[in-house]
Amino acid sequence: LVRQACAMLFRAQVPFTFLPVGHAYYQQPLRAESLARFQYVITACDVGQLVAGDQEVLATVQDDTLVVPIGQVDAADLADFAPLRVWAPEGIVALPRIGAGKAGDRLVIHLLDRTKRPEPTPLKWISILLRDAALGKRAVKSVVWHAPGAPSIPLETERFEDGLRVLIPQLGIWGIADVTFE
Repeated sequence: LVRQACAMLFRAQVPFTFLPVGHAYYQQPLRAESLARFQYVITACDVGQLVAGDQEVLATVQDDTLVVPIGQVDAADLADFAPLRVWAPEGIVALPRIGAGKAGDRLVIHLLDRTKRPEPTPLKWISILLRDAALGKRAVKSVVWHAPGAPSIPLETERFEDGLRVLIPQLGIWGIADVTFE
């Protein structure tokens, strides 16, 4: 089930983190501060099977965080938690990461071609929608594309109702969209 949940999160473009919690072989209780930055928590078992202290921590965050046992994860619900949307053939994966520099002034998006095409030829005109819900109130200053063996180029953007569309002219095996905020 854990592998299936990870695959669903990956396909939905939802970044995720593992928080190991245990009490039988090692002591690692669940802490509310660990959950503060999350909107969606998937438990590896039914919440009722957790020790009382971990259940109490989950109860304190349930007003702001959706807590779902792993067997009840719905792929359709995950789309609301994706910071971006990718318009490309299935198998193109975007991995958003906070970039170097001043805290929060850059977002680095790694794009990977994981399609199972027999002869990978570069794909043209892939789009990424940077969702306003994930960007918050930050305005995008620039987006630059970096690809192996090619010069870095500024990317075109287009304002949509729910975010900023970034147009990527060509994707080989992988590349990086470097988003700088004002």
